[in-house]
Amino acid sequence: MNWREGIAAADWRGHACVFLLALALFLPASWWGAPHATGPDRVNPWGTDDAMPMVPLAEIHGVFKPDPSRNLGYPLLHPFLVGVFYAPYMAWLFLTGQISAPSGAYPFGLANPVGTLYVLTLIARLVSLLCAAGVVVCAYDAAGVLWDRRRAIWAAAFAAVSFPMFYYSRTGNPDIVLLFFTAAALAAYGRILVRGFTPWRAAWLGIFGGAAVATKEQAAASFILIPVVLLWLSLRAARAEGAAISSWNFWKPFCAAAGACLAAFALGSGLLVDPQRFFAHMDFARQRMHALSTGDVAFFQSYPNTWVGNFDLAQALLADLRDCINPWGAALAVAGLVLVIKFRESHVLLFLLPAVSYLAVLFTTARVAQLRYLMPVAFSAAFLAARAATLDWGKRSQLGKLTSAFTILALASGLLQGADLTYAMLSDTRYAAARWLDQHLEPGDAIDYFGANQKLPPLPANVTTARPIEFRGAIHKARTDESAVREILASWERRKPGYVLIIPDHSSAPGIEYPATCPPVIFEGLITGEFEYRLAAEFQPAPLFSWLYRPPLDYPTVSPAVRIFRRVEISTAPEKPESAGKPAVGAAR
Repeated sequence: MNWREGIAAADWRGHACVFLLALALFLPASWWGAPHATGPDRVNPWGTDDAMPMVPLAEIHGVFKPDPSRNLGYPLLHPFLVGVFYAPYMAWLFLTGQISAPSGAYPFGLANPVGTLYVLTLIARLVSLLCAAGVVVCAYDAAGVLWDRRRAIWAAAFAAVSFPMFYYSRTGNPDIVLLFFTAAALAAYGRILVRGFTPWRAAWLGIFGGAAVATKEQAAASFILIPVVLLWLSLRAARAEGAAISSWNFWKPFCAAAGACLAAFALGSGLLVDPQRFFAHMDFARQRMHALSTGDVAFFQSYPNTWVGNFDLAQALLADLRDCINPWGAALAVAGLVLVIKFRESHVLLFLLPAVSYLAVLFTTARVAQLRYLMPVAFSAAFLAARAATLDWGKRSQLGKLTSAFTILALASGLLQGADLTYAMLSDTRYAAARWLDQHLEPGDAIDYFGANQKLPPLPANVTTARPIEFRGAIHKARTDESAVREILASWERRKPGYVLIIPDHSSAPGIEYPATCPPVIFEGLITGEFEYRLAAEFQPAPLFSWLYRPPLDYPTVSPAVRIFRRVEISTAPEKPESAGKPAVGAAR
């Protein structure tokens, strides 16, 4: 059997339709937060951990000319994949003379950094969009193999409306690429469970599994039990057929899977092409995991390995899983699990084991709860929801009516939450803030801000931006003591910036509308007018559906509260601030 046979068996037209519908669902707002690169601190998009558009170019350049300042956070498959999509556009830029003397410093040798980095960001987002649509196709494919086409449609629908999909399909984070390769590996695994363990199917499982781990190592947690399952099934089949387990035919699929997995990982992770960088990344990853488990990462809430800590972590993970698939979808998933156990669908239970092992490793190692970390589990939950959704669907029995009601509510809730997030991205507060600034800024005006620079609204090139105090990243706890306050006030007295922007970022504690590097005394003083600044404009997120609960994202990246303070003389009467929007109920924090 080859891969084309599997697609033909499940109807390739169905796969194509599912892919196009998913692409249409995720496409709106895929340009959200693309950088307006008018300065060196304005080259990053708004999304936290969205390393596009520069990191793929830097990483590919670093393979040929090592750079100690490289980003060691992830393996290299995602930058390599984006780099392949970049290549035609980059070649066109070289041929048309829009790149001369490439450099690692702004404007990077680009004749038009604003336009070029915007286009590169859209290209990188295209990779995310294709992977997100691919996740939905994998759900359709695997459910069709495990059950039938009817449940395949429901599984694809539940996978598509998982809340984090609407965000990560539109950013350059590696999480959606990780999910795609994991989903593709699970589709191959499902085909093995139903149709048998052949070298060709084993090779596809190995390729996709190795690619997932080469995107982010946490993917390995999804696959640690699969070799055990396949060995058990193979031994049982060999006994039933009286075959010798010492024969080459018995071990050939295992060798195919292992060889394909190692090759995909070695090539994709950078182990073969840049081993020095690979081992530096592994050291960095070990240090970060240790810091996570001990609570030394400032912007993560870590849970201690105690009875209370374990209980709180379990609650947090379940809450994040509920937010991924909404309460109605979670109820259907629980019902689906009961049905799978009741009807002894052993192949489905084995298909769900990767989600169990992933959760177990996440619980025992990272000791943190993040919405994006639950995406692989939410993908598996989509199959259970599909199993329950088809129970007496459309029938007039009480059970049929209940199932139909829960299914409609689950899908409608997911779609409405996605629409609300899409609206928030399209109407992000920083777009309104940029329009206000365009009307009030003069050439040469200076703007101060706190924390990360990737959150800044689009600004003209003739405006300077700076921080009044050092930002060392959100990993380290920020200085907010009296010496930090004196340093900030002295900086403002010396430089006299015309405006101060206060925008929360990934360093902000939940519910706090200013960055961690802005001491509370400074924020309160700006609000009350204690310093030589007055609140001139305020932009608060306004949701599309004020009555709808929209889960908070891992970071306050979409439509955060924006406050603009303008420098005035102390004797000047306080100005009435302009505002846009209103405090949002259920808006992203």
